[in-house]
Amino acid sequence: MTDADRIIESLRSHRLVDGLTHNLYSYPARFSPELTKEIIANFSEPGDWIFDPYMGGGTSVVQALAMGRNALGVDINALAHFVATNKISRLSSNELLEVENWIKGIRIIGAIDYPSLENPELGRLFPRRFLKLIDSALYGASSLKTKKARKLAKFILLKAYHGLLSDSERFPNASEAKNKISIEFERTKLGLERFEAAFAEIAKTINFQPIAKLLNRNVIGLEGDRRISKLVGLPKLVFTSPPYPGVHVLYNKWQIASRKETDLPYYISNTKNSFSPSFYTLGGRSKSGIDTYFDLITDCFVSVAKVVDKAALVVQLVGFSNAEAQLPRYLKSMELAGYGEVFPLTTHGKRLWRNVPNRKWYSAGRNWDSSREVLLFHQLADDQISAESLLLR
Repeated sequence: MTDADRIIESLRSHRLVDGLTHNLYSYPARFSPELTKEIIANFSEPGDWIFDPYMGGGTSVVQALAMGRNALGVDINALAHFVATNKISRLSSNELLEVENWIKGIRIIGAIDYPSLENPELGRLFPRRFLKLIDSALYGASSLKTKKARKLAKFILLKAYHGLLSDSERFPNASEAKNKISIEFERTKLGLERFEAAFAEIAKTINFQPIAKLLNRNVIGLEGDRRISKLVGLPKLVFTSPPYPGVHVLYNKWQIASRKETDLPYYISNTKNSFSPSFYTLGGRSKSGIDTYFDLITDCFVSVAKVVDKAALVVQLVGFSNAEAQLPRYLKSMELAGYGEVFPLTTHGKRLWRNVPNRKWYSAGRNWDSSREVLLFHQLADDQISAESLLLR
């Protein structure tokens, strides 16, 4: 099997998300670690910077680090930044023990304030006993000694309550919640151990330790961020899955009990949700919202072009609510941002598509294309090289 064949096979694979810390939180619209691994392996070298301007839950960041690449991740959603940061957290045995002891002692504490009861939205959606349990757990998590331990404890609470509330019409009691939190701690601990083992393995073949820079900010204007200017070296590979035009994905809400929407994940993680759902998808599902999307995606990749190597390859997994109408507009947006499409895996003009089973998203209009995705390859138009030479041998 050739390198191109392996990439195509991984693109069309329907294997469950697993390995390292990839499955520790189900962030919306995740792409496959299997595909990520093949893209990184075939279009970059150890020590290169891999850049994901829409990092979401951090799949590309986790995989890049585990393969000896440096990782730059950007996302405007504070929840995404919180999740991705925890997935690459490296805790000492003492810090993990501190979290474990906290979990064993979780209980309802009567002598604390319950700030959630003062939150109008939470008070409307959740019973008092449920909110008191969350506040008690958060109180204990905030009391841990180290910053890493406190952050991981909140991440475990986030994972646990996400699982408990998904597809459920009832709220868990204290016993159910504590049991779930214990389970999620064990899963998180195992994932972090796998991630640490990957670091140890890569250290046998390279003489440096890969680093990550994760930023919670807009991609637009990224070139003016001083934190970017301090990077040693420019990204040579961009691998990302941006929001899809006309497709409604709840990046900033959980859906609970009969499709009610809540900001609870931001409350648990102590992060801010300052924008409407359409802000996180670069526009709504209306005609004007879709027009806004293409204006913003152009501006985003103009900024990307200013912070990557001139010969960088930009690889994107993209879906559409109406592919026939929107794919040409997407390609035009990339052209306006200074990029030209290349075809390192196929003959010129032939694009690779994948079907995504069981996808439950809402799209604009009658054309239901959001269960299909296309793998696009671009380079800056003035610096394009032979498409065949892009695939490392």
